[in-house]
Amino acid sequence: MAIAFYTGQDEEYALIDQGTWGGTPATNAAGQGIHIAEWDLKPTVNFLNPNRAKAQRYNLTTDMTANETGVVHEIGMPVTPFLKDQGDKFLYAVMQGVSEGTATPYSKVFTFPHTQPDFSASSGHFETLVNKMPVASTSHYLNDAIISQLTLSCSPTANDGMLTAEATWVGRTHAETFNYSGTITYPDADEGTDFFYFWDLITKTLGGNAVILGDEGIKLVITNGVQKKGGTGGVPETYALTYYSCVTTVNALWDATLRTQMANQRTGTAVQLIFEWSTVGEDGNLKFLINGKWREPRDLSHARDGEFVTLTHEAAGVYGTTEPLTITMANAIDRTW
Repeated sequence: MAIAFYTGQDEEYALIDQGTWGGTPATNAAGQGIHIAEWDLKPTVNFLNPNRAKAQRYNLTTDMTANETGVVHEIGMPVTPFLKDQGDKFLYAVMQGVSEGTATPYSKVFTFPHTQPDFSASSGHFETLVNKMPVASTSHYLNDAIISQLTLSCSPTANDGMLTAEATWVGRTHAETFNYSGTITYPDADEGTDFFYFWDLITKTLGGNAVILGDEGIKLVITNGVQKKGGTGGVPETYALTYYSCVTTVNALWDATLRTQMANQRTGTAVQLIFEWSTVGEDGNLKFLINGKWREPRDLSHARDGEFVTLTHEAAGVYGTTEPLTITMANAIDRTW
């Protein structure tokens, strides 16, 4: 008997834009591919084994229960390049607030919404994740999926200097017998125009002053505090976004600028961080504008000029005046957001 062997390299991973909350994806729905190898879209399952009197020295079969009642499926997305024609989907999936320009290059401005979208009314942004398998009716999908935590990293010594994304996705329903036949189209990944490289950062300022970044570069961890709410048919009805956060880690040269930032840390003075690729109004512009305060310093007890040190910054703002985090991203795609 012939045996067919498959590996993760035979599989594909994709996002399917999902316009209606709670809908089952069409088997032929088009998907946008994600450049990842061997992503495991495994479900979350409740396994219940209460400890009770059994008059026997091993588990009682009827006491062991497995189900998916009330489960939010939580799946980690491995590191993938943050691409010009895909990264905006990741940003919207975690921040859930955006305004989009009406003409090329369709600049998207992401902020945390003061009033969160009503997902159950098909507001906000959610996706169906698909793991397309080479054997019929064995593909996996996770629908009604948003990102609970998105980590963006960029340094000269990791991932060829590219800005990368990794994420935790949460979804309401999971299936592993999906017979997916849709066409998967991958976003452009041209070396010169579609990646965001460390060396192409044109603006990197702390408190308005330029800094020299070190080998650890920068890292942003963006979270929204998602929690499941309600329940219908054993499935949570919707999500509540309970607490928005952005923690930024910066590795930079210890000099006069860093000394000023340490003074700000001691006095609790708010500081604005800016990291930007390209320029506003151009296709490929990506800008992070972060307001907040420095948290505890790292490795500064013996800092000397010429050394690189790491600082941690937490975003903060005031409703109606100062946004803690504003991300601007432009590409030539009208998302109609």
